[in-house]
Amino acid sequence: MIGRRVTGVLVTASIISLAPLSIHAQDVPASGWGRAIDSNSASSAASAAWFGAWSPLRPVLDVPRGLLRAPLAPGLLDAPAPLTGAFVLAGAPGAIVRDFRPWLAGDTAHWSELRMRQSGESGTYKRPLDVADANVTQAIGQGWAPIGSRGVAVGRFILDRERHDATGYSQRVAPYWSSPFIVTDSVTPPMQRTRVRLEGAVGWQVAGFGLGVSAGVESREHNSVNVPLRRSGRAATPAVVLGADRALPWLGLVVGAYYKWSEPNETNVLNAVPLPTIMYQLKGYDEPFGFIVTDANPVFVRNDRQLRATGGTAQLTVLGTRLVVAHEQAQRAEDQYQNFVSGNTPTDRWRATGSTSHLQLSRGVGRLLRATVVASRTKLTGVGTRSDLTGVAIDGGDEASSVEADVRASRGHWMAALLGGFAQRSHARVDYVAERRTALDISTPFVGGEVARQLGRGGLALGASLATRAATGGIPTIPAPQVAPTYRRLLQPELAYEAAQSQAVAGWASVRVPVSSQLLVISARMERASPSTASPTRLQPVGDRTAWSLGVGWQR
Repeated sequence: MIGRRVTGVLVTASIISLAPLSIHAQDVPASGWGRAIDSNSASSAASAAWFGAWSPLRPVLDVPRGLLRAPLAPGLLDAPAPLTGAFVLAGAPGAIVRDFRPWLAGDTAHWSELRMRQSGESGTYKRPLDVADANVTQAIGQGWAPIGSRGVAVGRFILDRERHDATGYSQRVAPYWSSPFIVTDSVTPPMQRTRVRLEGAVGWQVAGFGLGVSAGVESREHNSVNVPLRRSGRAATPAVVLGADRALPWLGLVVGAYYKWSEPNETNVLNAVPLPTIMYQLKGYDEPFGFIVTDANPVFVRNDRQLRATGGTAQLTVLGTRLVVAHEQAQRAEDQYQNFVSGNTPTDRWRATGSTSHLQLSRGVGRLLRATVVASRTKLTGVGTRSDLTGVAIDGGDEASSVEADVRASRGHWMAALLGGFAQRSHARVDYVAERRTALDISTPFVGGEVARQLGRGGLALGASLATRAATGGIPTIPAPQVAPTYRRLLQPELAYEAAQSQAVAGWASVRVPVSSQLLVISARMERASPSTASPTRLQPVGDRTAWSLGVGWQR
């Protein structure tokens, strides 16, 4: 019976969500939940950001530099209100049963959703390694259910196919991570990408202890299409989180601990058959060296990562307010290998250490109003070494902090939600080879709101959101065109994008229609991002970036 129930959850449960997924693996809408599910983007339909925060595939100790996005919807008709607890906040699986306890009775004891979505985005306001356009078809599922009287299981699956008429100058899944080392080339061919993601968590309460485990795997494949140049690659990311907690007899105090492990790897092949191309190795702020690729000397690049984190959690109630904190220490090791270097020695290494902290406060005011505050902070320092040099070639640090308040009210047939917050990101690099440095502090205030009218079990919701971004600090000066043309094409526009003032606005609508014992949910979203000021001397990207999404789903 238990086995059938678990299977039902990880299928049903796996057939559910429309969590804020997306096109690009590093684009993250502004949110106090930090980096929730691995890929959020402007092309997400109206879904709640908190849905993906528990994921075992959530990146460990990384501060990606994503494109600017407006906040996602509170999801009044698409998702339940945010839960409170260490599992939904930081992915600590020992807390799963305590977190879901409010829903383990009544209509929300079992919840599932299956959605299909079509989305796309395009525009010139992007960086050199970002894709020029994308069209995506996605199937997404998510859900939860109790296991007996002491257990809970949660699951999710994602399947999507991306098509690009023109990509960026790199075939990497996500080019703008904390590591400064990446291989690019001189063409932007049409490509298609396929992603499969499976993840789930299960937990029990035994003798006052909460015990749980979550695990996931994501596989990606991509290749060029209809072009005489073979770009191909694949990436695999396994992850496991183990956790336990214990209730203590003071103020509802619960303390816990968890351990995270993940070892992603990615391989990419560049084979000029018969169209030639030039490969560039970006290793900081010096002029990249060009390597001619032909059918006689294809390029094979492999990136291996090792990620470890150990964390602790605490939950308690004070004066009617539920407080949850989580903190983890982590290490990140990345090695890049290239086939034209003899032996099995990495051509480039990146080593980082740091921490991630989370905070959540939740309080109800009467029966009609509820407020949730959530915050996160990631800080890391890293050093990069190259096989052709002795000592540290580049070092620096990244920090990302965010806080968000979510206030929800209901009266009669009406519901409303208002969220707002502030995100701060710092990016510092010192290149000892090129003798250049970057020190940027990027601020992103954001706000969003949604209003819904319930019509029996159905309803209609409308909402909008806004994020603005501004930066202080400095970036390297632009070398003369005749001295560093590749730097100006591949590196300087990305730095100028980071330093630019810009804004992103989004609007969405959701309709929920009862069909027998289930609910049909249709959601649509539009978004536009553009610079507020122009700086052609910095080679800042111009124009705008637009995205759209249409999703149809079944809930029960």
